[in-house]
Amino acid sequence: MLKAEMRDLQRTVSVLRSELELAQLEREQAVRAAETLAGQEIAQLRSTIGSLREELEHALIRREQEVQQAHAAGQDEIQQLRTAAASLREALEFAHVRQEQAVRDQQTAAELENQQLRAMVTALRDQLDRRQIA
Repeated sequence: MLKAEMRDLQRTVSVLRSELELAQLEREQAVRAAETLAGQEIAQLRSTIGSLREELEHALIRREQEVQQAHAAGQDEIQQLRTAAASLREALEFAHVRQEQAVRDQQTAAELENQQLRAMVTALRDQLDRRQIA
């Protein structure tokens, strides 16, 4: 009976050992599967991070280009405004010169007319004086 019990215990130990080894193999397989899954997930995350970095870099480059274009457009507009201001200033100065010339011309014409009128008045006085004498 002792031998039978010992054999039963040995069989139980053997069965338990087999089950333990099987459980250990299953656990190792589960660990490997989890590691494989984690490795795949890590690879996907790295790929996603790489894509996002590239997208961010492209966005930064586009933004920098837009800033440069806006700056260039602003510089162009400033230059156009400066050119327009210079043209207007020049036109204003030219108009001022023409106005001054017109005023001088009017003054000269008025002086000439005054001289003519004085000469006429003098001639008419002389004529009047001659008639009164005659």
